[in-house]
Amino acid sequence: MKLLLSTVMSVAITTVDLDSPSETLSATPVVNIKSSETVLPLPRRRQAATTPAYSVVKFALMTALLLNGYFLLNGYFGSGFFITPFSGTETSQVMESTTKAITTQIKIGNQSHPHLDPEVYRRRDGCDLSEFVRQFKPEELEVNCNNMHEVKRGKLLGSGWWREVYEGDWHGRKVAFSVVKEDRLAEKNLLQDTTQTAAVLFQLRQAPNIVHLLGWCDTTIVLEKAGMTLKDHLRGGDEEISTRQALAMALDIAKGVAQLHTVPGGPLTHNDIKSDQFLINEDGKVVLNDLNQAQYTGISPITNKKCKFRPYLRTSVLRSPEEKRKRPLGESIDVYATAFVLWELRARGKPFRGRKKTRKRENKIIKGLRPGVNFMKDYPPAMKQLILQAWDGDRAKRPTASEMVERIEIIIRDYDDAATSKNETQF
Repeated sequence: MKLLLSTVMSVAITTVDLDSPSETLSATPVVNIKSSETVLPLPRRRQAATTPAYSVVKFALMTALLLNGYFLLNGYFGSGFFITPFSGTETSQVMESTTKAITTQIKIGNQSHPHLDPEVYRRRDGCDLSEFVRQFKPEELEVNCNNMHEVKRGKLLGSGWWREVYEGDWHGRKVAFSVVKEDRLAEKNLLQDTTQTAAVLFQLRQAPNIVHLLGWCDTTIVLEKAGMTLKDHLRGGDEEISTRQALAMALDIAKGVAQLHTVPGGPLTHNDIKSDQFLINEDGKVVLNDLNQAQYTGISPITNKKCKFRPYLRTSVLRSPEEKRKRPLGESIDVYATAFVLWELRARGKPFRGRKKTRKRENKIIKGLRPGVNFMKDYPPAMKQLILQAWDGDRAKRPTASEMVERIEIIIRDYDDAATSKNETQF
């Protein structure tokens, strides 16, 4: 009987390697999108990954308790919690190890994720998002790992290189959620990238022109369900957009960028501004979306210098001249790209439409080639001037996003005053 009890308790002790719990915690759950047509599969897979060890510990502990009672009833005298087949020292060690094992398993079940450790994101130069991760509190979100399984999966909305976006339903509320593709789960850093994105959105929950974060769990992010992209609205529809509507959209666009640039703990650079990165919500408000490429461009706590980052190899017309020259980058690249989005509000088409993407064209853009603005007969002159200044080849001459907001507010006020005066004159 002593051998039986020793065997049972050894199972409880060795279920979790207490000297290196990170190996157990760092395993990324496999997401099988096709396994369920209605419910997000990640929490269930995560639960399945953590339940066996916890169950074995619990079973071993319950067995020990039953055996303890059996021996006491049959004349064995115990020492504390466990019976005398163990010595006093052995009993203490068993109790301590078993308690640690159970505590570790409970922590696993309560979102004790290694990718929530800010040190994982720390860089030598201090230009990182570790502070955002440190302040990230998933338990404050409406949806987290404890109730993610309650989100029902709907139709596929879109798919990218490493993730898919689905429509979802959470207790009657329409949501959208992105999840890492099953065949990309082995990709290095995707779990950390998803966590960073959620951490940034968490800090921007009160920003009215940034898409609203509702939930997160490992490789899944749940967002408010907005409508179509600004790109689809401008290029795909025949609905007329008045000058006043375009100005209101321009203000929302500039506000979204400014809110990102002025986030507490920032600034952050979006690094991929374009018309399909903005969504139109049910209230008609334009909100900035997709922050997965956001970069910290504030002051480094290590070097006490402004953080900048290196460009990716991209050839889009929305990429600034400094990107094409492979110079260090900051918030001004967002301002440059925003100018093209404001231009598109009236053009309702792609810049340089009909021109082939050639090295010659790229060189011309670097030297100052821009789309025309003279066709914008209904746009206030001040708005045209703002666009021209925002996409200036010299980034030092561009306004900040906050300055763009202030100027557009003045433009709208003057436009409304002029419209009011015109109406009064007619009467």
